[in-house]
Formats: sequence, C-alpha cells, structure tokens
Amino acid sequence: MEGAVVKPTREETTTGPREVLSALAPLLIAVAVGMALLLVFQAGDTLHKDPLHTDLQASPFYARSGFEPVWAQIDDPRALDWDLTIPPHGGKVILSDLPGQSPAGYGMFSTAHRSIREFTLLIPFSLSKEALRNTGEGGTGYPMLSLAGIGENWEIFVNGHSVARQIFLDKSGRIAEFRNLHDVSIPVAKDYLRAGKNALVIHILGAPGSKWTGLRYASPYYLTSSSNTFSDLPTLSGLLISISFLLVGLYHLLVYVLRRADFYSLFFVVFSVVASLYYLVETPILYLFIHDTAVLQRLDYGLMYLLIFSGVAFLETILAGKISKITTAYGVFSALLAVVQWFFPIWFAYGLVTVWRYTTIVFLAYAVVFGVARLILRSASNLTDGGQARPGLGTRLLNYLLSTEAGIVYVMLIFVGLTAIIDIIDIAVRNVNFPLKDYALLGFTLSMAFILSRKYARPAPTPALADAGLTPREMEAAQLLIEGTTRRNVARKLSLSAAELDQCERDIRQKLGLPTDVDPVLGGVIAEFSLTKRETEMLNFLREGATTDRIAAELFITEGTVRSHVSSLLAKLGVEKRQDVAAWFQARAQ
Repeated sequence: MEGAVVKPTREETTTGPREVLSALAPLLIAVAVGMALLLVFQAGDTLHKDPLHTDLQASPFYARSGFEPVWAQIDDPRALDWDLTIPPHGGKVILSDLPGQSPAGYGMFSTAHRSIREFTLLIPFSLSKEALRNTGEGGTGYPMLSLAGIGENWEIFVNGHSVARQIFLDKSGRIAEFRNLHDVSIPVAKDYLRAGKNALVIHILGAPGSKWTGLRYASPYYLTSSSNTFSDLPTLSGLLISISFLLVGLYHLLVYVLRRADFYSLFFVVFSVVASLYYLVETPILYLFIHDTAVLQRLDYGLMYLLIFSGVAFLETILAGKISKITTAYGVFSALLAVVQWFFPIWFAYGLVTVWRYTTIVFLAYAVVFGVARLILRSASNLTDGGQARPGLGTRLLNYLLSTEAGIVYVMLIFVGLTAIIDIIDIAVRNVNFPLKDYALLGFTLSMAFILSRKYARPAPTPALADAGLTPREMEAAQLLIEGTTRRNVARKLSLSAAELDQCERDIRQKLGLPTDVDPVLGGVIAEFSLTKRETEMLNFLREGATTDRIAAELFITEGTVRSHVSSLLAKLGVEKRQDVAAWFQARAQ
C-alpha cells in the first residue's frame, strides 16, 4: 500500500471520534498541570500567612518507656528521666528506638502473638498572644495538629487535655483495631492552648519491632489553623494524583472501546486505575470509611504489587507486542502475595512486603534497566550517516533518546527511577514524607497518554477510498496500512491470517485501480521483520545507496529522524552497516 493512496488535504479532513481522542489528551494534561500549580502555590501561600503556624520540631522531643496517667500533665521536661532525647527537627521516633525495646524472638514471617508495649512522648512548644488572638470566631479558624504519621494505637494530650484517643485493645491486651495514620489533622480546643509555654504529650501503644509504633516520619509535624487543613499539600496532592490517574484511565478505556485490537491501551487502563486506587488509599480520606488501618495497609500493599506488574506489562505490550514470560511469572508472584497477606496477621504482611521489595529490585533491574539499556545501546550503535563520518556512540545515543518516541519513553523512565532512588535515600536517612516519585510517575503517565493519543489521530477516508466500494474490513485494513502499521499488526488487529491479508490487499488494490504485482521479496521482508512504513522507505532508499541528506530532503523529515529510522531498520534486519543493506537484500532475492 506504499504510496497507493493520496492522504487527504486539510479541507477534506473531517472530525471523528479518534480526532476527538487526540485532542482530549493534551487538554487533560493541561488541566492536571494547572491544578497542580494552583495547589502548590495556594497551599504554600496560605500556610505561610497563618499566624498560628508552629513547627513542633523546633524544640527537642523527649521519650521514655511506659505511661502513667499523671504523665499527661507534664509540661516541664525536667519532671521525668527520659530514655531518649531527639534533637530539634529530628522528628521520627518509634518504639524500637528506645533502649531495651528492640524486638526479640520474632522472625520475618512469625505469626506469633506480639505483646503490646507503650511509651510516652513529650513535645514542648511556645505560642504568642497574637497567634491565639487570631484563632476561633472571626479569626483563621480553630487550632489543628498536623502529624505526618502516627501509630499503632495512641492518645494525644495538649496541656493535660485529651484531644484525640485511638486506643482499641481486646480483653487479652491485643490491638483490636490499628490506627496507623499519616497526614492526619486533629482539632484542638482554643481554651486548651495558652500564651507562652505549651506541652504536647503522646501516649503510644504497639508491638516491638513494628516500624509504625510511634511517629514514623521525620516531618512535618506542626500546629496550624483549621482554615488551612484542606490546603495541606500532601492530602490534596494525593487526591490530585489519584483523580489524574483515574481520568487518564477513563480516557484510554474509551480508546480501547474504539480500538479493541490495541491491547496495550487495555493494560494502560489497568495501570492507570490501579495507580488511582493506590494513591487514593494513601490519602487520609479513606480513614472516614475504613477504620482499621490494617485493612488499608493490606490494600496499599496489594495495589502496590499490581501497580508494578501492570506498568511493566503495558510497556512490554506497546514496545514488543506481548508480555514476557518473566513478567508473567512476576505478575503471578505479586498476585499471590496480594492474596496470601489477608490470611495472616499484619506482621506477616510486613515480612511479605520486604520479600517483594527485593524481588522487585531484581525484576526491574532485568526487565527495565537491563532490557532498556541493551535495546538503547544496540539501536544507537547502528545509527550511521551515509558517506559522512560516523558520529561517536555518545552522540548517537543522545540522538536516539531525543529523536524517537521509544527514546523519549526511556528518558522518562530514567527520570522516574532517579526520583524513586532519591525517595528511598530520603526515607532511609531523613524519613521525610514527601515522595518525589509520585509526581514523576504522574508526569510519565500523562506524557504516555499524550504520546499514545498521537497514534489515534487518523484522518478521515479520502474520496478515493470512500468511493472505491471497499468493505468495512478492507477500509480498516487500508487505513492501517496507510498509517504505516506493519502487516503483522494489521493481521493481528483484524484477526486475519497472512494469506487472508494478502488477498485483502489484492482486493483493495484492484478496487482502487492500483497495480497488484507487489515485489514479492520486499513484501516477504516487510512481513517477516514487521517493518513500518518509514522503515520500508529506508530499505528502498538504502537499496539505492541514498545518503542521509537525500532521504531527508525527499521525505521532508530531519536527518536525525532518518538516522533513527535507519537504526531501527538495521536492528530488525540484523545488519551492522547501512552500506551492507543492498547486498543483504540482493542475497534475499536469490
């Protein structure tokens, strides 16, 4: 079908559902970016102007094992002997940090009953008269405590007054309901606060060895006004990310309905929806509906397992047309972990997620890092420039990454990977609850939505096609071939055998009055190596010994784009140099 049909002019083009899909993607991205910028600037500006805003980490944290009701009244650190003192802005403190509280006798997959221990945490802070004057009626709202993360069970006192109690123990002293909360806001009566020195006392209960028993993130912990609670960046950004993923998923569900043969769209829907649910579970809003956070923790882990698998499955489907056996095995493994964790105590689930992390590191290193690096280097190393001096590998690699869709996808993946590494280091060293990878992953997903949308912008049938009396299947085949879809993919999309596709193409050519004597050698090469339209053009030019500048001039494309297509062609044919293509094709014809 190469050159068989003249593409429609601007006046002949009509708008159809596929053109609408293509237009929706950049609009969706623009709205999401606008919402993100509005969120960041509005939230930061509001918080900065709050006179009540008090950084609780500006003073040391004091911790000791055990708890007595009278300790809730403590306002002077010198009143008790403390087991541990955390410097200002140290933040994170959990039960196992205290002397003598390290776990013993519990293996990674132990299901044994774990006795509950408790400890007390004192955080002194100061308030000015002006700050208190601006709270309540006519001010900025009532006071709110904002905590990055706290668990397992706990009770909070401000100047001896209980402001929140989340302790749920059964008759045997075990935790009946978990309260591992993050980004939680707790209202405080204005009368509980005073100008000058104040004291925040937290009574915490949990099992030794649990990473959730205590303040599990290094920051942020502060006192603010209720008017700023819903401007809290982590909460609203989590909702924004969840909604954005859901919109992308719904968009590509519509794409899949219109083009059911594009299975990668279905995997992209699964990936986007799972990501949306994952980030929704991460937001504090679900605490209103699911009280036991052990349930949310298992949901969080299960969605995380499926998220990685669906993301890699999508990438493999769009790049290779199928899911590899290793990825399939990893998906079965992840699904098994997601199910098994529900039949054992939450401590067992903590052990499973550790195994999953190490397995995933190995899997991603093989499936993404190794596979991507190998493909990039092989494709880039085949870039040539006719009779001109061959550029260095670094230049060819940069050219490939910046001039091809696959290269751009890899660059975005590298960016997501780097932000994930930064987050891992940040959590390990500073325990700050501000994951950069979430925003990088959202940017990657929106960018992929935009890249994929370009594939669906199909021009309306030309008068030559519309008036040729083609059947619906022949019309679909003609459109796909005009777009440069490989014969193998056309056959797969239309559920045709190779012989049926050959007959369909002959019928199309006959109805359009085109010659039917296609070069059988060229047709065989196109089918065998799944060449695209551009790659086929490169093959014909290289058979003639054409230079890069000539090909670029005749096809009205850049020389960098020509090199990229030539590199892709050489990689598929297994030919090392472009000068060898003519001899390679001649050998095929003999």
